Amino acid sequence: MRRTALAAWLIIGAVVAAPQPGAAQDGPTTGADMMQPFDPSYLTGVWEVEWIPPDDVGLFPPGPLTGMERVTHIDNRFLKVEVHLQGRDGTAISGEGMIFYEFGLGGQSLVRYVVYDAGFALLQQGPVGGDLGGYYSAFWETPEIEHDATTYSLRGRSHFVSPDAYRVSQEISVDREAFANLGLMWLTRKPCVSAPAVTVTDWRGESVVATEGSVDSNGVRIVYHTAGEGPLVIFVHGVSAPWHDYRNQIPMLAEKYRVVAMSTRGTDMSDKPEGYENYFAEHISNDISALIEHFGEDRATIIGQDSGGLYAWHFAMTRPEQTERLISIGTVHPGGLTRELIDNPAQQQANQFQRNMQVFPEAGADFGQGVRAAPRDPDEPANLAQLRRESAQCLDTDSVVGFYKTNWPTSPTTMETESVGFKIGEFPPVKAPTLFIYGKDGPFFLNPSVNGMWDWVEGPLTIQVLPGVGHGPHREAPEFVTPRILEWLETGR
Repeated sequence: MRRTALAAWLIIGAVVAAPQPGAAQDGPTTGADMMQPFDPSYLTGVWEVEWIPPDDVGLFPPGPLTGMERVTHIDNRFLKVEVHLQGRDGTAISGEGMIFYEFGLGGQSLVRYVVYDAGFALLQQGPVGGDLGGYYSAFWETPEIEHDATTYSLRGRSHFVSPDAYRVSQEISVDREAFANLGLMWLTRKPCVSAPAVTVTDWRGESVVATEGSVDSNGVRIVYHTAGEGPLVIFVHGVSAPWHDYRNQIPMLAEKYRVVAMSTRGTDMSDKPEGYENYFAEHISNDISALIEHFGEDRATIIGQDSGGLYAWHFAMTRPEQTERLISIGTVHPGGLTRELIDNPAQQQANQFQRNMQVFPEAGADFGQGVRAAPRDPDEPANLAQLRRESAQCLDTDSVVGFYKTNWPTSPTTMETESVGFKIGEFPPVKAPTLFIYGKDGPFFLNPSVNGMWDWVEGPLTIQVLPGVGHGPHREAPEFVTPRILEWLETGR
């Protein structure tokens, strides 16, 4: 057990820095340029470890050693570390500790203290260095470790080759003899990670724990997070957002409803079937139906935004018997979108991004890079910000392209063009009570696209227009949107 613990320490000690893409220079550097400081938030996430040490070391079992390390953010200078490793003989060990980052006139350094269940409490520290191109490496060493009357010292260097994987060269000294090679270790960022219990905190500072589950939908695994008890409410997120994009709605609604925030196919831990046709709205409606049946209900209130809004419209049109109520946040009825794209140049220009996704082969990859490079929202809680980064890494951009290719009106748009599978004049009426919350300043669905929505909704329709709000009212104005949703659910107006 002690040998495996020491192997774990090598892995923990190795993870001390990483390249920062934002630090790369746009042109030649000069003597006046300064190295950008290392951003310790890069260490957050889950890393898979592969390491085969030499067989004749005498301290470690012959490889391979494999495992996983999760690093979570606490504040600007402190990170939490959790380690789980297993040797070839099946011996397992877990550790938990802290990382402290220091940056000052003396340079940059990291201090790591980890306590393992085998009885080790190991301290590691070392400087962080980098170049003007933003590529970092770290030299690290450990204090001497006494084991079975033998003294061991460890040291190494981490060479960072990309934001998603890096290698670690390392050495060992036995009884203060010369250092010898201890093998090369690879660490690879794991993008898709289960999140069994997530604390979701809203703009008020109120929290609820959402637990993870999954359902089979015609052979496709759909993952969800749920909280609360009561009538079923299902949230459907947008193409660039994870399930907890509704963090400002989940805690308050969970006080009276069973809230289910699904991860649509192609995102997070949900399956990612190949082929654009698998992201047609009919399949997502089947996924929502599977969730309703999974929770033993006949009907549910469906809430969607962005692509999730179009999926919600489709579900309400095609599954009236399962739709208790419909809430679309910022996304107009697809009929209004199609109508405006036919002869409204402003709407056509506003949807250039969507047309690019349909036409250019590289558009999906470029979109994914943009999502992964997006700056953190300073108002988002640290644990959800990390989950958002992990979700961005896990996003299958083919699912985004598939959404636009199979659901969005193509160009040139005519009366024969389909949106979510229907032409103008063919959309089934929405029979459920419907609430539409619209940000008047949103860039994608211009104001004229709202007109005539009542022609496609036979149930009671409430339209709430918010001046000065954009495409995401649930994020931009939660102090209004969330209470308004609750009021409407309870009163119908």
